[in-house]
Amino acid sequence: MTDIISAPIDSEAVLAVLGPWETAKLDQLARKVIYRLSRRPAVGLFAEYSHSSLWGEYAHHVQMGDFEGVSDHLDDLAKEICETVAEAIPPHDMALFDHLAEAYGDPSAPVGVAYLVRQLSELVSERASQRDLERYSDDYRWYENL
Repeated sequence: MTDIISAPIDSEAVLAVLGPWETAKLDQLARKVIYRLSRRPAVGLFAEYSHSSLWGEYAHHVQMGDFEGVSDHLDDLAKEICETVAEAIPPHDMALFDHLAEAYGDPSAPVGVAYLVRQLSELVSERASQRDLERYSDDYRWYENL
């Protein structure tokens, strides 16, 4: 009798079974990261926009490009929050992310955490790129958009 743990993993089967779960779980975790970024007050990096949180400033950075010295700090902060959220998930969920990382052929170790942080960072950055920054501009006229 073969041991389930040592049996080779069929990558296609793992992706077929865990793919929808991964999408839903990453969406849930990305919302947690965004929530944490949105709860931190803005530091006033972009004077022409009235962002009230670091989430707004991070979205501004993602959409408008690199800014001297600031971009690295915002990226590091977002990655730190992604790591914190990733490390807080239950072990049984992390085991599933381990299997997903192996199925994708990710060589990093510990597989699940590194894979999860990378996926979360990409998803949060994607969400930041979709945020409407115009409404935070000083010359935004809300009544024109009714």
